[in-house]
Amino acid sequence: MTKAEALKELVKAGKKIAELGYVIGPGGNTSVRCGNTVYIKASGASFEDCNPKDYVGVDINTGELVDGKRRPSCETLAHLACLQAGKGIGAVVHCHPIYVLAWGMGGKMLRACNPEMVTIIGSDVPVMKYTPSAGAPFAKKLQKYIKDGYNAVIIQNHGIFVAGDNIRQALYRTRLIEEGIKTTVTAKILGKMRYMTSKEWKEIDNAEFEDYRRTLLKMKG
Repeated sequence: MTKAEALKELVKAGKKIAELGYVIGPGGNTSVRCGNTVYIKASGASFEDCNPKDYVGVDINTGELVDGKRRPSCETLAHLACLQAGKGIGAVVHCHPIYVLAWGMGGKMLRACNPEMVTIIGSDVPVMKYTPSAGAPFAKKLQKYIKDGYNAVIIQNHGIFVAGDNIRQALYRTRLIEEGIKTTVTAKILGKMRYMTSKEWKEIDNAEFEDYRRTLLKMKG
């Protein structure tokens, strides 16, 4: 992916995040990897107002600013930790959806309740205890979850970090997690919750039509 393509995707995704109400004002941030450079939202920029100039490039190994003059997000280290955690990870979405925030306060793992969560998210979603996000200790804890095979991590009293092959996949995953929580909460209110069983998970994950759908969406992990 070229720099121009990355910036275009970041601007588009950011406006969608704002439209969905997943952040307010300058909250949240997104990043995309281009070789050894990671483009990330500048500190203080609001998604709904962002243009390509509101994203800056940092070195993936050092976090040093290499493209642009504005200060990168204070959560840059967390993004770099996710991008370094596994082969193929090319983008990260961090935002604060209301149902994600509410679910995180309970501290319970989010499990798949429909085929889309199995196919597109590709893992359960753990909850990490609250830790200030602007620093190396937070980044190190977050990275461990990603290395352990989780594609998203809810942060208690904060929000969510979602990794993906590309920004489109990461945003799809984010939206499915928020909708999955809504479904789970609604089911519990109505009196009965049913998660996908291990057998069903394997059947869905190995189904040719699901594999084909992931390929069509350019979200094959």
